[in-house]
Formats: sequence, C-alpha cells, structure tokens
Amino acid sequence: MAARLSRTGRSRRQEETEFCSVIASARLRGTQVAAVRGITAAAAAATGQTHISVRLGDVLLYVEDWAALDTLVDVAGRAQALASEVLGARTDQFLIDQARARRAALELGVRTERRSTSGTD
Repeated sequence: MAARLSRTGRSRRQEETEFCSVIASARLRGTQVAAVRGITAAAAAATGQTHISVRLGDVLLYVEDWAALDTLVDVAGRAQALASEVLGARTDQFLIDQARARRAALELGVRTERRSTSGTD
C-alpha cells in the first residue's frame, strides 16, 4: 500500500514529524536583544521536551532537534550571503559613533571657547 501524499507532496508521517506550530512574521532593525538557552530534560520536566530557546528581539524560537538547528544555521548563512547585495555595504558602527563623539566634542569645545573669549571682550 503506497503512502498517501498531501498537497505538499510529503507523506502524513513527514508532516507529523516536521512541523512549525506557528507561522509568524517579524521585522528586525538595529541591535536586537539576543539570548540562547538550553532546556535540559530536568528543566523540561513540565513539557517533557528538551530544546534550545533562541531569542532575537521579540521573537522566541524553540529548537527541538538537530535538523531544526541545521536549518536555522543554514538560513542565517544564506541571509548573510545576501546582505551586501540587499542591504548595501556594512558600515562600521564603531567608527560612526567615534566620528559623532569627536564632532560633538569639537562643537562643544568651539562653543566653550566662544563663550570664554566673548566674556573677556
């Protein structure tokens, strides 16, 4: 007896073992809160499912097996490969912040100098 295939062309068994319980969309911009935690069997006693929780901004993923982790790592690598083409050249935020700080210090110094020289006239 042949396995029955669904609309996706996968067997019911494949669909039962490979799933995502929620499909969501999120936009990420700027530095995000990021955290990774391993939930071991002892800690997962309530749910019975060990997993790795991955937080990126307000998105929380529960990675429950190697296949899911491999997929996550793969898509992150593909996104990084597209980044320069789609997002443009990476700016060095440290250098930008340093330039702003120097500019602010120079402007403050000029303002202070003007005040002190204008008071002596």
